[in-house]
Amino acid sequence: MPSSPPNQRHANNWRHEDELGPLPEGWEQRVHTDGRIFFIDHKNRTTTWEDPRLLNPAIAGKAIPYSRDYKQKYEFFKNNLPKPANVPNKFDIKVKRNNILEDAFAIISQVTRVDLLRTKLWIEFEGEVGLDYGGVAREFFFLLSKEMFNPYYGLFEYSATDNYTLQINPYSGMCNEEHLRYFKFIGRVAGMAVYHGKLLDAFFIRPFYKMMLGKPIELKDMESVDSEYYNSLLWIQENDPADLDLTFSVDEESFGRTSSHNLKENGGEIPVTNENKHEYIGLVIKWRFVQRVHDQMEAFREGFSDVVPISHIKIFDEVYYSWICFISIFFC
Repeated sequence: MPSSPPNQRHANNWRHEDELGPLPEGWEQRVHTDGRIFFIDHKNRTTTWEDPRLLNPAIAGKAIPYSRDYKQKYEFFKNNLPKPANVPNKFDIKVKRNNILEDAFAIISQVTRVDLLRTKLWIEFEGEVGLDYGGVAREFFFLLSKEMFNPYYGLFEYSATDNYTLQINPYSGMCNEEHLRYFKFIGRVAGMAVYHGKLLDAFFIRPFYKMMLGKPIELKDMESVDSEYYNSLLWIQENDPADLDLTFSVDEESFGRTSSHNLKENGGEIPVTNENKHEYIGLVIKWRFVQRVHDQMEAFREGFSDVVPISHIKIFDEVYYSWICFISIFFC
């Protein structure tokens, strides 16, 4: 079954925005070439990633309940972030533009007093003189994220349905022997971006965010990642799979070789029936999104929690739209 075009897929992910009603007069919604939605204010001739119905009370008028709830949670989150203590009043980061990934990795990875990552950032590009009043730091995070999440390095890969949504590469260790050190470093950078309110130029699959928040991954989460796999499992869920001769094992192809993995002990000898198909689907989802990237995700979470405790972002778990908006503000 062919996948939906990028703009339709992205619109599906943000279906809740349609529930807000029409845009204010003079505003238009469009889809960027990379699949992200942006907004045009024709009156002022400006563009923005922010939906005016959500983030501009002067335009949006009376706040909708979940938007107000999100803002309250965000204020609580910001006010309760750990404050740096017993460290210098600024963290100097000096990098070369043409070597930003390796330079930043060398500096940020070797920090042992993690409070330093929370103090004021003072970014300098080698050979460029200038005061960092925020613009240099924004550029630093933008350029660094372009490198960190570049599939060329083998740490991340694009999802099966598009060429802009990222997921962890389960074979990252074959591309980089130090991949877990890099995932911890990337987690630190992500935590620093959240802590200091900077943007990272990346957009991840929904299961990635759910794993960050400790939420269970469901079958519907696979639809936007791998539509063919999703439709296969959906058919099994809605029909009797006995005639498919499936077992509790999965085949995986990598680097031209196919290998079989048991989803449970002796899984290759256990047939999938109408009675146990739900267990099978659950184990396939767990294998597909959790088990194959467990070590990488744990390294990322460890690095992130060096700056922002994981427990702090879990307050956005209670309302679905709250946590998805929270992550998107900082990660896309």
